[in-house]
Amino acid sequence: MVTITCDTCGARRLPNTESVAHRDWIQGFDLLTETPRVKQRAIRLLDLWDMRRIAEMGAIHFCSVECKDRYLALNAVA
Repeated sequence: MVTITCDTCGARRLPNTESVAHRDWIQGFDLLTETPRVKQRAIRLLDLWDMRRIAEMGAIHFCSVECKDRYLALNAVA
Protein backbone atom coordinates (compact mmCIF):
# COMPACT_ATOMS: atom_id res chain seq x y z
CA MET A 1 0.00 0.00 0.00
CA VAL A 2 1.22 3.46 -0.88
CA THR A 3 1.18 6.15 1.77
CA ILE A 4 1.14 9.72 0.55
CA THR A 5 2.87 12.29 2.74
CA CYS A 6 2.74 16.06 2.61
CA ASP A 7 6.04 17.32 1.20
CA THR A 8 6.05 20.18 3.71
CA CYS A 9 4.78 18.92 7.07
CA GLY A 10 4.76 15.13 6.66
CA ALA A 11 1.01 14.64 7.24
CA ARG A 12 -0.17 11.28 5.91
CA ARG A 13 -2.95 10.39 3.50
CA LEU A 14 -3.96 6.87 2.60
CA PRO A 15 -4.75 6.33 -1.08
CA ASN A 16 -8.31 5.65 -2.22
CA THR A 17 -9.79 7.50 0.74
CA GLU A 18 -11.94 10.55 0.09
CA SER A 19 -12.73 11.84 3.54
CA VAL A 20 -13.49 15.51 4.13
CA ALA A 21 -9.95 15.98 5.46
CA HIS A 22 -8.47 14.66 2.22
CA ARG A 23 -10.43 16.89 -0.15
CA ASP A 24 -8.07 19.81 0.41
CA TRP A 25 -4.94 17.93 -0.67
CA ILE A 26 -3.02 19.46 -3.58
CA GLN A 27 -0.99 17.50 -6.11
CA GLY A 28 1.70 18.75 -8.44
CA PHE A 29 5.12 18.14 -9.93
CA ASP A 30 8.53 19.61 -9.13
CA LEU A 31 10.80 18.83 -12.06
CA LEU A 32 14.43 19.74 -12.67
CA THR A 33 15.91 19.68 -16.17
CA GLU A 34 19.65 19.96 -16.57
CA THR A 35 21.82 20.41 -19.65
CA PRO A 36 25.52 21.33 -19.75
CA ARG A 37 24.57 25.01 -20.07
CA VAL A 38 21.17 25.37 -18.39
CA LYS A 39 19.46 24.19 -15.23
CA GLN A 40 15.71 24.70 -15.25
CA ARG A 41 13.19 23.97 -12.54
CA ALA A 42 9.42 23.88 -13.03
CA ILE A 43 6.79 23.49 -10.32
CA ARG A 44 3.33 22.73 -11.68
CA LEU A 45 0.19 22.24 -9.62
CA LEU A 46 -2.80 20.21 -10.79
CA ASP A 47 -6.39 21.45 -10.58
CA LEU A 48 -7.69 18.06 -9.47
CA TRP A 49 -6.26 15.16 -7.47
CA ASP A 50 -5.30 12.30 -9.83
CA MET A 51 -4.67 8.99 -8.06
CA ARG A 52 -3.09 7.57 -11.24
CA ARG A 53 -0.28 10.13 -11.04
CA ILE A 54 0.63 10.05 -7.33
CA ALA A 55 3.88 8.14 -7.85
CA GLU A 56 5.12 9.73 -11.08
CA MET A 57 8.61 11.20 -11.17
CA GLY A 58 8.70 14.58 -9.46
CA ALA A 59 5.26 14.24 -7.87
CA ILE A 60 4.67 16.51 -4.88
CA HIS A 61 1.73 16.45 -2.45
CA PHE A 62 0.45 19.02 0.03
CA CYS A 63 -2.19 18.64 2.73
CA SER A 64 -3.21 22.32 2.64
CA VAL A 65 -2.78 25.61 0.84
CA GLU A 66 -0.54 26.77 3.70
CA CYS A 67 1.84 23.83 3.18
CA LYS A 68 1.87 24.47 -0.59
CA ASP A 69 2.69 28.16 -0.02
CA ARG A 70 5.45 27.28 2.45
CA TYR A 71 6.99 24.79 -0.03
CA LEU A 72 6.90 27.36 -2.83
CA ALA A 73 8.49 30.01 -0.61
CA LEU A 74 11.28 27.67 0.49
CA ASN A 75 11.97 26.53 -3.09
CA ALA A 76 11.76 29.88 -4.87
CA VAL A 77 14.52 30.56 -7.33
CA ALA A 78 16.18 33.88 -6.75
